[in-house]
Order: sequence, then C-alpha cells, then structure tokens
Amino acid sequence: MKNIKVIGIAIAVAALLVVAHLGASWLIGQRMESATIAQLEKLKVEAPYLKVISQKNEYGLFSSTQEIMFGIDTACFDTGPVAPGAEDPAAPLKQISFGVRNVIQHGPIVFRDGVHLTLAHEQGELILPPEVQQHLKAAFGDQAILSWHGTVSFTGTHDLTLTSPTGKLVKPDMQLLWSGIQGKIKVNARTGAYEFNVLAPGLQVSGADAQNEQFQIEKIALTGQGQRGVADLNLGDAAFTIDNIKVNSPMFGASSAESFKIQATSVANGEFVDVNQVIQLNSVDVLGKKYGPITYHIALNHLHAETVAKLAKAFEKLSCVKRGEQDAALETLLQSARTHGIALLQHKPELLIKQIRAILPEGEVLANGHLTLTAFDGKLEADPAALLPALIAGLDAGFEATASQNLVRYFARQQMLDSAMRTLMTDRKESPTEKELADLSASIDQQLTEQIQGFAALNYVQIDGDKFKVVFKFQKGLPTLNGAPFQSPIPLPLPAAPVK
Repeated sequence: MKNIKVIGIAIAVAALLVVAHLGASWLIGQRMESATIAQLEKLKVEAPYLKVISQKNEYGLFSSTQEIMFGIDTACFDTGPVAPGAEDPAAPLKQISFGVRNVIQHGPIVFRDGVHLTLAHEQGELILPPEVQQHLKAAFGDQAILSWHGTVSFTGTHDLTLTSPTGKLVKPDMQLLWSGIQGKIKVNARTGAYEFNVLAPGLQVSGADAQNEQFQIEKIALTGQGQRGVADLNLGDAAFTIDNIKVNSPMFGASSAESFKIQATSVANGEFVDVNQVIQLNSVDVLGKKYGPITYHIALNHLHAETVAKLAKAFEKLSCVKRGEQDAALETLLQSARTHGIALLQHKPELLIKQIRAILPEGEVLANGHLTLTAFDGKLEADPAALLPALIAGLDAGFEATASQNLVRYFARQQMLDSAMRTLMTDRKESPTEKELADLSASIDQQLTEQIQGFAALNYVQIDGDKFKVVFKFQKGLPTLNGAPFQSPIPLPLPAAPVK
C-alpha cells in the first residue's frame, strides 16, 4: 500500500511537471510573439523606408514559425522632379524585397543538440527574391545565402551563430571564389547590450586570359561590442579590418596592401559623449614603391548626449522622403539642425586631430591639432549673421604640421614641371629636346628654392633641419602663425566686445 502511494505521488509530480512544461512552453511562445511585434513597431520608427510586405506566423505548443517579408521602398530615395499628373496613387510601390524565416523551439527545456534549459532556440535563414536567388544559384546552388541558429536566454539575450556558404562562380572570362562567412552575434533587446564578431576568410577573382589578372582579399572581419547608454544612444566600439589585399594587373603589376583598419569608439562621460575614429593602413606596395604606415585619428569630445540624440532623430526623419516632400523636409531639418546645433555648441564641444601621419617613399608628413569652443553665447533667436562672430570669439584652435623637405620639393616640383610642360607643348606643338628638358628642370629647381626661401622669410613656414614646420594658433580672436601675429587674408567677423 505504501509503495502504491509513493508511485501515485511520483506520477502526480510527473504530471505536474508535464503540465508546467506545457504551460511554460505556451507562455514562451506568446512572449516571443509579443517581442516580434515590438521589434517590428520599433522598426517602423527607426527605418521608415523598410516596410513589412507580408507576415506569416504559425504557432504551436512547442514551436512556432515566422516568415516576414520586407520591402525597401525605393521611392524614399527618388529625388527626381515630379511631372504634373505623373503620380498614380494606385500604382504599387517600387521596392526591393527580402525576408527572414525563423523556426523557434519553445523552452524552458529545449531538445536541440542535447538538452538545454533556455527560453527558446531559433534557426533561420535569409529569403531573397526568386530572380536574385536564380542569379546566385550558379555560385551557391540552392543553399541559403545567410543562415543562423542559436538560443534566447531567460534574460532576453539572443546568442546566434551566423553562417554563409562558400561559393564558386566560373565564367568564360573570369573565376570567383568566395570563402563564406562565419560569425557570432549576441544581443540583449532588454538592456541594449550587444557583441558581434563576423569573419570572411577571403575573396578571390581571377581572369581567364594569359595576363593572369587577379584580385584577392584575405580575412575580412567586422567586430564590436557595446550597449545602450546615456540618452538611449548606442555606445561602444566597432572595427572593420582587412588583413591583405593583393592585385596583379598589366597596368600596376603585382601590388598589395596590408593591415587595413577602421575603428570607431564612443564612450559616456557624464552627460556627454566622446567619440574616436581611427583609420590605419600598415603598408601599400605599388609600382615598386612602398607607402605606409598611414594613420588618421580624430576625436570629437564633450558632445552633449541629449542634444546628439535629438539631432539623430531629426536626421532619422529624412531616411524616407518622397518626391514632392523634399523642400518641406529639408526646411524642417535645417530648423532642427539650427536649434540643436546651437545647443550643442553651447556645451563647448572639442575636435581633436590626434594624428594624421603618412610615410611615403619621398618622406613623412605628420600633423595634429585641436578646435575647442571655450565659450559660445549664440542664441537661437539671434540674427544668423551674429552667430558667426560669437563662434569665432570663443574659438581656441591650434594646428601643427611637419613634412620632410624632400617630400614637399618632390610634389611641388612635379606640379611646376607638369604646368611648364603643358605651356611648352601648347606653344610649340612639339616635344622639347633633352637639353631643353634639362634646362627646364634646372630652372624649376631654382624657382622652387627661391619660393621656399621667400616663404621662410615671410614666416609662412619654418625650416627645422630636413623638415618644414607650420604652427598655427587662434585664441581670443587673434591668429598667430609660427609664433608671430598673422594677418588673415579674410577679415574675421568679431563681436564688438571680446569674450573674457
């Protein structure tokens, strides 16, 4: 009897667990449906050019299937004039369509590659129009051009793995090899946190003729991480990198570029945001010459986050402006830009040119500088003509650049020689003799030396060993060049009373 009671209790507990699982699975399905609806509503606001053409949902107790077709309304980008009577309200929208298909297995227990305790498992693919898929079939067959799978945790984090297949396309005049894409994406819709790491091992295109033309890219990567921060802005960092680019062509021979990188970073600083951008290229080999490294690094600091968010929303509204609406939309944008732009300047933003550097075969160029608003009392209701003097009065700027003499002389000499040759050929209609070329070259060298000496005498440039140097500063409405007062060729509008 006691054993029967134990068995009965066990059966009851098992039944309760089954019912609980069924109920939880149904609730999870409802939650996933609500999340999809919320994301589509958000998409309408953030991307008005993207329309939902159709939506099919099949909901079951343990799984659901979603198929959503989107259309990019090309009328949003049609800026041509409107002919009278040309618009037909009944005509269908011109659009580029694509879609996504997701199969979602509901939790809390998911039987997929084992047993997992999670909110849901999703597996999906990108749907392309039949005509596009037909063009891609020769390279990829019937495989989905992009697919993904992963889980949705109880905290709302989507942890997905992306896959794109390898492809090969052979034509009579060329051959293309694509190594596919592998990637990881993690997004939490609730907190706004995200991470992504997407890698394409390479792309190779080669010609079929005897000249052996070839273009090859090795290891393309897109990485980043961040989260929703101050003023609901997405803050974090992202980078796009290419390890190597190789080109073999009859015109340039064997050329290459190594280690190309674009990186952007944004961080919160109280109620402000600081933004950095770096573009780097390690080296370029072309026509027997080597260039690099080349670096471009700038920063925008002390940007008022709330104002930046308002400016972003103003520009967002321009993402879908149809013909006949451009003038009104542009007027609204200009008014918003003026309103929020003045507010942004009142918070003393700063532009830093941290480094611009290029090493060329002829020498090196290096520059840095800053542009800061120490004060700005411009008012929205003020006469627009009064805003520029207020801006200049509060401006603190500095710029310093150095360049090798050999580099400056090389490019200046080339320009002077090209100009002289064009004049000579126009006047004489025939090529100069070798002696005339030698005399012309010596004359240009002499002119260039005299011009450089003249610039140095006027303090337009400083000679520092084998380099030319320029230092420009602008403070309290007064410009200086290389430490001496500088008379601007353009009169600067300044307010009647200088800013203290």
